[in-house]
Amino acid sequence: MRRTRSPLPTTQLALVFVLLLSSIAIPTAESQAAGPTLLKRTLRLTTWRMSSYWRDKAAESPEWNTWSWVPRIYFEIVGPVEGGTQLSAEYTMPDGKPWFTDDLYTEELADGYWGKVETGSSNRDALEKLATLVTGDFGFTIRAKNELTGRNDVLMTGKFAVKKLHVGIPQRPNEFEYYVDQDWRLPIGTVWFNREDSQTSPPLYMGMWIRGNQWRFPDLAAYLFHNGKQIGSTKSDTWSHLGMPVDLLTMGSREDDPAWRLLVADFYGVLASRGENAGRDDLFFVDENPGEYEMKLLYSGKLVRSMKFTVGSDGQIVENTVTEDRPSGRRYIIPVKIAGGPDGTWRQDAWKSEAYYGNPLSGFTALPVGAN
Repeated sequence: MRRTRSPLPTTQLALVFVLLLSSIAIPTAESQAAGPTLLKRTLRLTTWRMSSYWRDKAAESPEWNTWSWVPRIYFEIVGPVEGGTQLSAEYTMPDGKPWFTDDLYTEELADGYWGKVETGSSNRDALEKLATLVTGDFGFTIRAKNELTGRNDVLMTGKFAVKKLHVGIPQRPNEFEYYVDQDWRLPIGTVWFNREDSQTSPPLYMGMWIRGNQWRFPDLAAYLFHNGKQIGSTKSDTWSHLGMPVDLLTMGSREDDPAWRLLVADFYGVLASRGENAGRDDLFFVDENPGEYEMKLLYSGKLVRSMKFTVGSDGQIVENTVTEDRPSGRRYIIPVKIAGGPDGTWRQDAWKSEAYYGNPLSGFTALPVGAN
């Protein structure tokens, strides 16, 4: 499915988060595990901000004009997920004490199938009474339990940093927006050939993150080069596009609120191999063109991001980067050169300890920030 250009979102995300586990029959190497496999690089932790606070859980009503929050989670998983399996997220407070366990809706998945798991709103009333005013470093454990088989597997553990900013009027001092700090994402990019579009001749995709609400989406354009020669552009090519499939925002999503967005450039004229395109001379085939590839992102005509990868003589991306097998194709995780842009002030060393929520990448080193 091709992405199309759209205005930069400025309104808040809807409060309806549907509990969903949808499966797609795409086998992967990871599916051969004895149990479910969580794709760690897909994990997203954000906050669900409430407009009240239950200081006294036994009270008839909460405190109004005091905002609170609970975590919400998203991740992708590869089966098998056997009948009777229950996926859950266990949360701990910054002092290490248990907070609550969120049992996530779980469906069965056959070996080689994958699905998405999200926090939903069906138990909003119960979650609202668990909401907190506390900020800091919270812990989580994602677990798969099955009382039929005795399985009790920890799929992932980590931590996430929650911060707040006051957005109410002075007469309402307890109205804070809460958010999970995602600065660690900015130096980390991904490259892959998307096999959801084609199994035999998948197009090239490249993803990176931007920070803040000041970006004007129509002013962004991505250009792809091979050995210094331009071979793709999201601005002029009819088959190349720049999309924004993920927004990590506050509930209010005000202009000055923290925000992180994933940009994905898809180059439909640059394919992994010919496959069903034999005889096509108007397309570019990566396996026939070894060398250096670079994607440059311009904002209002100025360079703000760049990413490089190399294709070897065998026609494959050189694996001197971190990789992860995903149903949509192997992801190559590569550093992003941040040359500028309206990102604002961000923590440039966050990736060292906070990447993937306390699971930093082995062998990954961020590039120095700034033009050169």
